[in-house]
Amino acid sequence: MGQDLLLGIDIGTYESKGVLTTPQGKVIAQATIAHKLLFPRAGWAEHDPELTWWGDFCNLSKQLLATESVSPSDIKGVGVSAIGPDVLPIDENFNPLRMGILYGVDTRAVEEIDELNAIYGEDTIFNATANTLSSQSTGPKILWIKKNEPEVYKKARWFVDATTFIVARLTSRVVVDHFSAGTMVPMYDPWKN
Repeated sequence: MGQDLLLGIDIGTYESKGVLTTPQGKVIAQATIAHKLLFPRAGWAEHDPELTWWGDFCNLSKQLLATESVSPSDIKGVGVSAIGPDVLPIDENFNPLRMGILYGVDTRAVEEIDELNAIYGEDTIFNATANTLSSQSTGPKILWIKKNEPEVYKKARWFVDATTFIVARLTSRVVVDHFSAGTMVPMYDPWKN
């Protein structure tokens, strides 16, 4: 094609979407892939990060690049967004150590929410983070992993969300944008960052 193009991929709860556009926003190609949401127990909701998050990113990219007259060298920028907040422990090579624990639909960490509120106080958490703890919060889910899957917790180099996982795979760097970090209650202080 010989023109500058932008690749955008969004990993959703039940499907992922991809688009190729010009820098001016003209859509060149788009594609979707359906995927499974896993419910291994009542109150749990998970994704397979290799199959769903990374796999969908790769498959959508291949589909979009297969569009007639599009060359990989035409891609000048990549945008990634994904469901969240979610939690995935990864090792130093960005390999998942378990399935990704999804956002508020996964309620396994109710006891950990109560525990953190008792330790730090609901007002203290709210004043520090501008959020209260809920099933959306990543902190209680990390504590759940520490208590229930200690071997996974010990092996984890980072706890990331789906977007950060994909970006780490693409760039070999673990970086978190401020919006995603804001969901990492009670660990992120929006007033200092």
